[in-house]
Order: sequence, then C-alpha cells, then structure tokens
Amino acid sequence: MLVPVDCVLEAAQLLGTRALTEAAEILKSDEMVGMLQSGETLVERVGEVRERKLRELIRLRRGLPGLTRAAHGLEAPFCVKSRRAMW
Repeated sequence: MLVPVDCVLEAAQLLGTRALTEAAEILKSDEMVGMLQSGETLVERVGEVRERKLRELIRLRRGLPGLTRAAHGLEAPFCVKSRRAMW
C-alpha cells in the first residue's frame, strides 16, 4: 500500500506525541513484525501462483495451435444484443 508522506505527517500530528509513541512501539513489536512478514510472504506466493498459471495457459495455447480459443474455453464474452465479442 502506498501512502503519500504528507498524509502520514498530518496523521502523526493529529495523533499527538503519546499516541504516536504507543503506535510506534506496537509496530516495532516482534508480533507485528512477524505478521507483516507473513503478509509479505503470502503476497509473494499469490504472485508466483498467478504467474505460473498464466505461463501454463500460454504454453497450452501455443502447444495446440489448431484449436480455437473457444475450444480452450477462452472465448471472449459477447454482447447478446449485437452478438459481437466484447474483447
């Protein structure tokens, strides 16, 4: 998540020194660090799986050049009214 620095600064000023210090201590805790690392790992794995599935789909399509997109279940959705592909 990208957050502009000016928003962070304004939020920090609104919190005040005590609340900001408490928030910083929570963020530095081992539990929080572990949660952030787990979240990062999950995001990385999701990206890897998505990339792998895309590569498999590309490989399948290249390996069967005589078949149409529809034969692979890859046909474009079409507009019922005009009967034209929406892609």
